[in-house]
Amino acid sequence: MAVKVPVSPVLVNFPLSIQLQYCFMKNTTVKLIRHVKAMFLTNAVFCSLLLAPHANAQEAVKVTTGGFKSTRRFDETTPIFEEGTGKRLSKEEFRTLARTNFNGYRLIPDFNEYGEIGFYTIRPMTEEEQQNRRFNDRDPARRPNEGTRMPELVFNAIDKKEYRLTEQQGKVVLLSFWLSTQKPFWSPVNNQKFTEAVGPFLANTDFLSLGILLDGKDEISKAMETETFSFIPVPDGTGFHQKMHLTTFPAFAVIDKNGTIVAWHYGSKFDELKKILQRVVK
Repeated sequence: MAVKVPVSPVLVNFPLSIQLQYCFMKNTTVKLIRHVKAMFLTNAVFCSLLLAPHANAQEAVKVTTGGFKSTRRFDETTPIFEEGTGKRLSKEEFRTLARTNFNGYRLIPDFNEYGEIGFYTIRPMTEEEQQNRRFNDRDPARRPNEGTRMPELVFNAIDKKEYRLTEQQGKVVLLSFWLSTQKPFWSPVNNQKFTEAVGPFLANTDFLSLGILLDGKDEISKAMETETFSFIPVPDGTGFHQKMHLTTFPAFAVIDKNGTIVAWHYGSKFDELKKILQRVVK
């Protein structure tokens, strides 16, 4: 079964106190809101800059939502650009703009090849957005298309190795994007079915399987005590999920030996994924 991640309503432009109240109200389904980690992070950066005008450079912003923890450094070198003009704002210009109309602006992160925020774009919210507080920053139309080269991505995996896509040419690469190794987004049954589909290719030295998860290293390590995965886990993958504009999970990108996206596949019909791999892996 595919999990469709809701992209609206989104809380990112509500004051942080309201966001946290929402989390506590939803604590019975806290795992269902893990995917908004980066959205909380964006607003946490917004708040930290506004409320700490005399803070030193390299301020650490830590966000915890539903068991996921994220730490980002934000200082004068983290660019914020005005949408439209392309002007880069200083931290003080940003604070001044935010104080003028705190709930009237959107900070939109742009993720680099490491799945980290490279810069932000700030824009005024539309009248409709201000009224209904509904946003959609994930646009499937912006996802890399089949038949095009996958942009450079660099994964720091649980095995302490770095996997740079441009260095994997000559291999078929399967990128699988998962929400979590924890219930309700994971089950031994589905894992077994995925292994049956992908396992036959793992012995091929020209095949690489990477699994990008929202879980941190500790959660993945704990899951590996009882589960065997048919991919090398990549922790803290929220940025990659957003960079790919994914809204349905699990999602799979099959990349050929030339770095071209052969197919996107969504959901848990692993037999269909196996057929795709059989065509591509020689």
